[in-house]
Amino acid sequence: MIFSALLILATGFLFVAWRLGRRRRRALAWRRWVLAVGVFLCGFMGLLGLVSSGYMFWYTHRSQPEAVREELFRGISYAREVRSSPREMVIHAVTIDLHSPGVRFFVTPGKPTAGCDLSAMKTSGFLKKFKLQMAINANYFYPFRSESPWDYFPHTGDGVNVCGFAASEGNVYSNKSWRPGTLYISKENRATFDTPMGAVYNAISGGGFILKDGVVQPPPLIADEKDQPYPRAALGLSKDRERMFLFVIDGKQPGYSMDATLTELGQIVLEHGAEDAIRLDEGGSCALAAEDLGGGVRMLNVPINNRIPYRERVVANQLGVFAERVR
Repeated sequence: MIFSALLILATGFLFVAWRLGRRRRRALAWRRWVLAVGVFLCGFMGLLGLVSSGYMFWYTHRSQPEAVREELFRGISYAREVRSSPREMVIHAVTIDLHSPGVRFFVTPGKPTAGCDLSAMKTSGFLKKFKLQMAINANYFYPFRSESPWDYFPHTGDGVNVCGFAASEGNVYSNKSWRPGTLYISKENRATFDTPMGAVYNAISGGGFILKDGVVQPPPLIADEKDQPYPRAALGLSKDRERMFLFVIDGKQPGYSMDATLTELGQIVLEHGAEDAIRLDEGGSCALAAEDLGGGVRMLNVPINNRIPYRERVVANQLGVFAERVR
């Protein structure tokens, strides 16, 4: 709409300049001024159109990446799987050995802010702030608004509440009842979806089970949503509870990765060895980050927020992992 308005305005300036040119000489200064403004606006609109066209071509014509398998840290491996059917799909899967030396979990700590549970931040910011080696977005949250790249909430530091149960190092900062599927992690790295007998240490909650006892579950839909392709995030555990799996499936990026349904997500999680799994906050919230060799942040997936690839959303809480380097 803004592009069209400016183009109309530029055309109007050129028309006025042409009309003034047909009048007497005393209008010459005005004619030059109006003509200059019109030329500037037309040039600006041409440049804006060229940039916009280039962005749209890049956005819709990116090729899919190559498949990757690598050991990121001691006890943590990463696989990027690329599919073209039933649609373009880039799958990011992290496998964590819960008994590997040096592996330790950390959940975003509660921080009362503006009457809410905690202070919002990006997953990459969470990883960097607490010097973690791995991080993934966790609970759904509120309040939330995403109207445009300029009109959204939360910003970094804003107060937000998580949906469901959440705890960090023994501090339970949300005990709201929501959907089934809370992951509890003890100080000794015992992970379970069953309520622990003793004190709660670390905990995050998802939006329902997508996999239960090795069986893909009917989609745990929220509100009026349908089981349609969408960017997804999930967390699973192996049957023996020796391994944890983190998943992100990129989406909303034509030619690169176009989402997964919840049913497809459940099947993918099952194929990678999980016995039980929950969906995590998804869409533009999906973010999977790792520490790079220089101590910076390496985004393993391509976040998409406000239809802008690589634009990471500010979210409520995350699950982080400390681990030892392999080199």
